[in-house]
Amino acid sequence: GIEKLTDDPRFQTNANRVENRQETVSIVRGLLLEKGRDAWLETLNAAGIPCSPVHSLGEASAHPHTGQSGMVFEYTDTNTGSEPLKGVAYPLKFDGRRPAVERRPPRLGEHSREVLEELGFGPEELDGFETSGVIHQPIGEHGS
Repeated sequence: GIEKLTDDPRFQTNANRVENRQETVSIVRGLLLEKGRDAWLETLNAAGIPCSPVHSLGEASAHPHTGQSGMVFEYTDTNTGSEPLKGVAYPLKFDGRRPAVERRPPRLGEHSREVLEELGFGPEELDGFETSGVIHQPIGEHGS
């Protein structure tokens, strides 16, 4: 199987692998599907090959490093009265400090009217957009 590929001139150098990229990707993709992520991590680590997992959004937000780094913050949406929600903080630190999150993320459509007003649309046009479903205002936001 795969062992004889080491003797195949199409894959012996990086330049050759790049030249034969479609076939290289097809072979690697097929191999990766043979095992799960954890099995590949174990195999690659045992061979001394630097690697790390690609996390799903759920895994990334639950990972201890994410919590320790301050990349996720909790906030409460006062309009829904829901349990605390999680948001993503600023990705960069300045002088070792992450800028404070000054407000919650906007709800769907929350700033549609503001943005479109800045682009020159008038109140009648915006009302028409809202009536026809082009824009949406969160509950309790119309006219604010």
